[in-house]
Amino acid sequence: MDINITDPRGGIVTLRETTWTKHILTRHPIMQQLRNELELTLTNPDFIYQSRADRDAHLYYKRFTHQQWGAYFLMAVIDTHTHIVKTAFPVYNLNKGKKRLWP
Repeated sequence: MDINITDPRGGIVTLRETTWTKHILTRHPIMQQLRNELELTLTNPDFIYQSRADRDAHLYYKRFTHQQWGAYFLMAVIDTHTHIVKTAFPVYNLNKGKKRLWP
């Protein structure tokens, strides 16, 4: 089932079930454990950046700490036209992107 989440700028971001199961979990199986963290990243990111690699994408980042992995950022890539989550995965370094959009 698709879910719609309101981001901190008041926009609606959609996580499609097909993206979750057929892309995110297939390419990044660690995300099976991080579904709640993904939703927190979308509703309350620490930062939102314009992507350097894709001008039609925004990067949402939120920092978490895990007992085994230590500190990491969860990054979600959002299509700027459709407001749909394209992918999400943990990263250890904040790739700031082209321009900070929020806060």
